[in-house]
Amino acid sequence: MGALGFAATKTGHLGPTVMRSIDRGQTWQAAQRPPAFAKAPEGAQGRSVDHTFWLTPGHRDEANAWYADTSP
Repeated sequence: MGALGFAATKTGHLGPTVMRSIDRGQTWQAAQRPPAFAKAPEGAQGRSVDHTFWLTPGHRDEANAWYADTSP
């Protein structure tokens, strides 16, 4: 297996998401759960993620967890 890599992206059809590569960037896969806010209740204005600017792994007790700083 090659080096693991992550990238924050913003695409027209998927919106902001996180991509992962396990082969030094030759191929990329979108996150199964991209950064997003919970759905707003009926009639309420929801929040949205415009872009992701920082990725950091979770604590060692949080296996497979990553945190994404987003804007707004």
